[in-house]
Formats: sequence, C-alpha cells, structure tokens
Amino acid sequence: MEAKLLFKEPAGQSLKTPLLFVHGMWHGGWCWEEFFMPYFTEKGFPVYVLNLLGHGTESSKEKLRWLSIDNYVQDVYWAVEKIGRPLVAISHSMGGRIVQKYLKTHPLLGAVFLAPVPLSGVLSATMRILMRHPAAVFQSVATLNLTHVIAHRNWVREWFFSAGLAQNKLERYFKRLQNESFRAFLDLLIPIRPNTQLYQTPLFFIGGGADALISVREIEKSARALQAPAEIFADSPHDMMLDENWREVAGRILEWLQQLKA
Repeated sequence: MEAKLLFKEPAGQSLKTPLLFVHGMWHGGWCWEEFFMPYFTEKGFPVYVLNLLGHGTESSKEKLRWLSIDNYVQDVYWAVEKIGRPLVAISHSMGGRIVQKYLKTHPLLGAVFLAPVPLSGVLSATMRILMRHPAAVFQSVATLNLTHVIAHRNWVREWFFSAGLAQNKLERYFKRLQNESFRAFLDLLIPIRPNTQLYQTPLFFIGGGADALISVREIEKSARALQAPAEIFADSPHDMMLDENWREVAGRILEWLQQLKA
C-alpha cells in the first residue's frame, strides 16, 4: 500500500509554480481530476494530485482503518520530495489538517485550504451528522467503519453537494466515495493550537456558505487564528471543487496565486 501521485503538465514549457492537490475524507485524487486539474493546467501550472495511502486504488482500501493523520503527512513529505521544486499546496477538508501539520516543519510557497477541518477539530461536524442521522454514526463507531454515514445518495448530497447538482453527477461521485481511516477520524477530533511557524507560508482559506459540515464561523475563526485571509462563497457546499459553481472557486484561487506571483 502506497500513496500515488498523478501529474499533468501544461502545453509548452511552464515557469509557473507547481500545484499539489490533497484530498479529504472519503475522497481520492479523483475529486480534483474532473475540474481543477484541467483548469489549472490550462492556466499554465504543472499540477500534481496526491492519492493518500489507502485511497484511489482497490488493492489499498482494505488496509486503511488504522492509518493516522501523521501517516498522511508522510505522504505529503514524499510528494513534495518527489516533485523536487518549491510549490503551492491546495487542500480540501481533512487535507487541510494534513497540510497544516506538514507546514509545522516545512514551509511552502503558499497553501490554500478549501473547507478545511477547523483548528477546533471535527467534533462539531460529527455532532451535525449525529443530530441528523444518529443511527449511522452509532453504527460507524460500533463497526469502526465510516462508510455508514455516506451509505445513501441523499446523505451524500446532504453532506457534500448542493441541491442543484445534477443527479447523474451525484451518482458518479457517490460511487467513487470510499471508507476512511477510523484512526484518522479520531485524530481529527483533537483540537490543535495555531502554530506560529505556519506564518512563514502565505495561507488562504475558502469556505462555503452552504457547507453542511464545516461552518462559516469555523472557517473564519481558523483563518483569524493563523492571521490569514478567508473568503466565503455563499452558495458553495462542502465539495466546492466538484459542485456547480466550482469555476468561481477556482478563479478566486487563480487570482490569489497571481497575487502570490506563483
């Protein structure tokens, strides 16, 4: 079982900064491949998409239950070393916590966090799921299997997508979701303190006003604690890189990268 790194190079020689995309819980690198990977490649960026340990390949999914967030941080170390050039990391949800832990010891040229796990952890998000579907949460805890909370298409729409997402797209994404490490979930329950070393890397937080898992308040509080700007897209759900207004989010990231002179 190992992490996988997908690469897409822009047409012609590029002097732009490489981008490393890191996915969140229940997802894989596929969540970046549909829109963000081609979008940023077309803008001239070399794009790398990381599949964390236990994600993205059938042979690896059975062994992920006890992988920790630190295991996933090691995947980022490996990816950055393999890329071999200064880069900007763009992460989603759990991926935000992973990249923040990486930044404790290794600065990057920049880091963008889409709907990241807040510094306070995922207890509030877990309680939101518990209030709506308590049986699914109890079953997940009893079996140490987190697929129970994403077992139904309408739940997947509820947690990750907007009501306007086309049904055929929802069906495709639903089929690609997978189990997540229970140990990693336990790690994410633990709050972390703001780390002053993160200030060495320019940070940018993006949240969704229609996110059912991570609240706008949590996004803004984390951003303030890390002295970073935050922008909220009122109509965006948790999976803002796949939903109908993904282009607005990607365009704002592009503007931030241009300001960073990446």
